[in-house]
Amino acid sequence: MGVQVELSGKVVLVTGSSRGIGREISLALAHKGARVAVHYCSDREAAHETLASLDGGPHALFSADVADADSARDLVESVVGEMGGIDVLINNAGIFKTHSIPDFLRRPAYDGARRARRRPRGGSSYGDASGLGYP
Repeated sequence: MGVQVELSGKVVLVTGSSRGIGREISLALAHKGARVAVHYCSDREAAHETLASLDGGPHALFSADVADADSARDLVESVVGEMGGIDVLINNAGIFKTHSIPDFLRRPAYDGARRARRRPRGGSSYGDASGLGYP
């Protein structure tokens, strides 16, 4: 039994909502009655497709590079100005850069994870792969 949250009329900013998981989150939230602030960094066409796919509304489209603090601040100010506030933030935006397997395997973060796995039995280790795909 999940927690039920009333979303009708709530403004939800979903970063990285032009495609992938962010798009699916946006579709589900709009279906539940939320007003979605669709965010994208570079794929304007995909963002427009997401916006056009949303039930209900009104929804709005916003562009920003959330890796830049000033741009992220401007994004929040723009959403608040246009949509009257932000009730929920879904921080979904991510950066993915491809690397060849040999280059990836030479990365310092990968080396650290590999060394941690070689610990003697009885030790503990924490594996965080979130930064392995970043340059």
